[in-house]
Amino acid sequence: KDAFDLDGDGNASEMRPAVLGDIFHSNILFVGSPTTLLAHEPGYAGFVAAYGTRDRVAYAGANDAMLHAFDAGAYWTPADPSVWNDGSGDELFGYVPGLLLPMASLTPKTIDSNGNRLIPGFVDGNLVAADAWLGADSGNKTTEEWATVLISSYGDGGEGYLALDVTAPGASGGAHGPYPKLLFEFTHPDLGKSWSRPVITRVKLAGGSGDRCGPSDGDGDCQERWVAIFGGGMLETGDPDEVARRLLELRAKVGEFGTLSLVAHDWDDRARWIRSLELFAEEVVPALRRATGSVN
Repeated sequence: KDAFDLDGDGNASEMRPAVLGDIFHSNILFVGSPTTLLAHEPGYAGFVAAYGTRDRVAYAGANDAMLHAFDAGAYWTPADPSVWNDGSGDELFGYVPGLLLPMASLTPKTIDSNGNRLIPGFVDGNLVAADAWLGADSGNKTTEEWATVLISSYGDGGEGYLALDVTAPGASGGAHGPYPKLLFEFTHPDLGKSWSRPVITRVKLAGGSGDRCGPSDGDGDCQERWVAIFGGGMLETGDPDEVARRLLELRAKVGEFGTLSLVAHDWDDRARWIRSLELFAEEVVPALRRATGSVN
């Protein structure tokens, strides 16, 4: 209901014309002007000049299956580049990730007859944004190859990550349009729920011709690439034998475990979580001990 009388008609009991899903585990992310920390990078000064006074936007994931963007202020006085208005709060877009599209129709049916949540979440994870270079030749960076990248996880809503180019709010075309410009949607059968907070950073990759990943300091043939780094999450297989098998496969790849523990993130289905903890202690851990010969 319009409890705060946002339309100013004096009626606080009427239904709103539009409803926003709950913003639960997702953070609200504010994106304004480009950073100054990359000022030494080739092509970045032009990027700052082009987008230093762009509109400010607040982003949030919600359990209506959408990543939302809201107007958070526009540059309005050329005499003072530090001044933006407060923005209208109007929604700029609502983006439904392809991974969640088949389930989006379930948003009005979140509670069954027993009061249990049918769908625990949708766009329910961490949002991060950073400026990144998206070109191919790190020895020749240009202004057009820099971008402001937003990455969203789905938390309890799914097994994937969404990346958007949000450099130019309102753009209908060009290098950073139409806004928001899809960069990728990533998922994998073994990823698990995407609770991880992504990190956007650069890495050095061997290959190419010459040292093209920073100063010529003896790295050899290498190229610079900007990547998103994130961890895997919980897989709901429902079978203790399968859980043990996957953990043994992981052990074979990464080596001996230290302390292995199962942590419940929340209690959206208390009985289910308790049963998962019991199965982990009573069946999964003993199976791992038998397979590895460990007594710990």
